[in-house]
Amino acid sequence: MRVWNFSKCVWAVACLALLTGCNWNDDHLNGYVEGQLTYLSSPSDGRLDQLNVGRGQQVKKGDFLYSLESLPESAEANSASAVINQANANLKDLLYGKRPPEIEAVESQIKEVKARIEFLSKEQQRYKILVEKSAVERERYDQTVQDLAVANAQLKQMQANLSTAKLPARTDAIKAAEATLSSTQAQYDKANWALNEKTIYAQGEALVFDTYYKIGERIPANHPVLSLLFPRDVIAVFFVPETQLATIQLNQKISINCDSCKKPYEGVIKFISPQAEYTPPVIYSNAARSKLVYRVEATIHFENRSWPHPGQPIDIFLKSNNK
Repeated sequence: MRVWNFSKCVWAVACLALLTGCNWNDDHLNGYVEGQLTYLSSPSDGRLDQLNVGRGQQVKKGDFLYSLESLPESAEANSASAVINQANANLKDLLYGKRPPEIEAVESQIKEVKARIEFLSKEQQRYKILVEKSAVERERYDQTVQDLAVANAQLKQMQANLSTAKLPARTDAIKAAEATLSSTQAQYDKANWALNEKTIYAQGEALVFDTYYKIGERIPANHPVLSLLFPRDVIAVFFVPETQLATIQLNQKISINCDSCKKPYEGVIKFISPQAEYTPPVIYSNAARSKLVYRVEATIHFENRSWPHPGQPIDIFLKSNNK
C-alpha cells in the first residue's frame, strides 16, 4: 500500500489563502487541513471481480472492499495442501514403523516356526532313544538335529525382523522427511498468502476517497484499486514565522476552528519542520526575516465528530502546555 500526500492537489488553493495568513497574527495562525491517502493494491495481477464500495463511502474495520479473480492462486494453494498431506503421511510412516497388518504377518510366521521347533525337539528326543536301541539309523537322528538348528536360526531372524518392523526409520531419513514437510508447508503458506491478497478488507474506519477501476477490468500487479482516507491521516498544517518558532514545541495543544465548525477541534503538534521555507518575495535579509517560516503539523481529535475536509482553511489557536 502506498501513501500519497493530498496537499499536492490542494497546494495551489491553500497557498492563496496562506500568502496573507502565514504571518503571525495577534491571536491565531492561518492553516489548512491536509489528508494523506492510503492506496490499496494486490501484489499480483487479475481481473476485478467485485467492488463493494464507491467514492465518498464511509467504511468500518472488516468491511469487504474488493476482490480479484483468484483461480490461479486457489489452484496453487490446493496443490500445496495436497503435497503437505502426502509429506505428512510419509513422515508418520517413518515414525511409526511398519503397518499393523505387516507386523501381524511376521508374528504369524514366528508362531509357525515355534510350532515346528517344538515338533522337531520331540522328534529329536524320540530318534535319540531309537538310535540308542539301534532301532533306526543314526542319519535319521542327525537330520532332526540339523532341522532343529535351522528352525531355531529362522526363529531368531524373524524375531529380529519383528523388532525392526516396530522401530521407526533411521534418524537421517526422519530428518529428511521433516525437512520436506517444512518446505511444503512454506509453499502452502506462500500460496495461501497470495490467495488472501486477492480479497481486501478495510483495516479500520475510513473514507473511500476514490476508486480507479471498474468490475471486469484487468488490474496490473501493485496498481491501486482504490484509496482510503483514515482519520489518523487527516492533519492540520500551518506555518510559523522564524521569529516566533521558539514559542511552540512538540506535543503542544492547539485549538482548530473553521468557518463551518460549530465548535473548535482540539489538536496536538506532532511535527515541526527542521527546514525553513520562504514566502514570496524570497529575499534573505534582516528586513525579510518575517518571510522565513517553518511547516508545523498537528493531529486533530475528532471526538465522534465529522472530519474536516482536506484543503479546508482553518484557524490555529496555540495553547500553553499548562492548559
